[in-house]
Amino acid sequence: MDVSVIIVNYNTKSITNECIKSVISQTKDVSYEIILVDNNSQDGSIDYFSNDKRICFIKSNRNIGFGRANNLALKRAKGKYIFLLNSDTILLNDAISIFYEKMEKASKNIACIGAYLLDKNFCPNQSYGEFLTVRRILKMALNSYSKKFHQKNKQTYWGKHYDWMEVEMVIGADLFIRKEVIDKLGMFDETFFMYHEENDMQRRFNKSGYKMALILGPQIIHLEQASSSTFTLIDKKIMSEKGMFNYMRNWTSQCGFYFLKTIYIILKLPMLFDKRYSLYDVYRYLKFLINIDYKR
Repeated sequence: MDVSVIIVNYNTKSITNECIKSVISQTKDVSYEIILVDNNSQDGSIDYFSNDKRICFIKSNRNIGFGRANNLALKRAKGKYIFLLNSDTILLNDAISIFYEKMEKASKNIACIGAYLLDKNFCPNQSYGEFLTVRRILKMALNSYSKKFHQKNKQTYWGKHYDWMEVEMVIGADLFIRKEVIDKLGMFDETFFMYHEENDMQRRFNKSGYKMALILGPQIIHLEQASSSTFTLIDKKIMSEKGMFNYMRNWTSQCGFYFLKTIYIILKLPMLFDKRYSLYDVYRYLKFLINIDYKR
């Protein structure tokens, strides 16, 4: 088996089905399997996919989160490469075969590759990121209040598209990974529920001397946030920042952690005047931040 495609579904039956259809219709030149993990959906997904002959279906009895669900599928995977694919993605060409051919020719110190993703309007979408540090997190928090930051042209912000571009981390929407690296270093840290677990994993790979890259060729639409659309805005914010602080437990000192927490809370106080959130939402959010501890 060349490639194991792993998809996690949670109450996104329709878009997950479109994702699966795109994999099957576009993939021609490699042997592959599709493993779908359902995180106890309540939208009819379990009945719909449980007897689907196109896939290997795994049902979780509760929502165990993104990382743990992928790890669960990994136990069944037979492929030489693992392709982690978000349920809200659509393949426009034989992306999987292109990834496979690139990795077969690439240096063995390349652990992961991904594509230059597109949004629903076929414009450049976020495809990579940086490892999190105290300085970078605080800079992002400050930039969130800058209109100029938000109005940047996406093409400029995400940079030029090179045939091969090494990056610190590929986002988790389309991660094509060497199985031998996973066998050596593991995949996702299961203390993460959702958000930043792919950053943590790739930093662990990087620490062991491996690199990550984006490549030209694969064409994939990422319907950003569609796979988490069942959550409210404040719930997604709390889950994201819970993942961020969990990440920092792994990669900074206790002193650095509490310094970050203190400054971060101060920077987030203007949320009190943000009309997108109710006072109860702000209360929940600030209570969450205040209660974060270095110890898990």
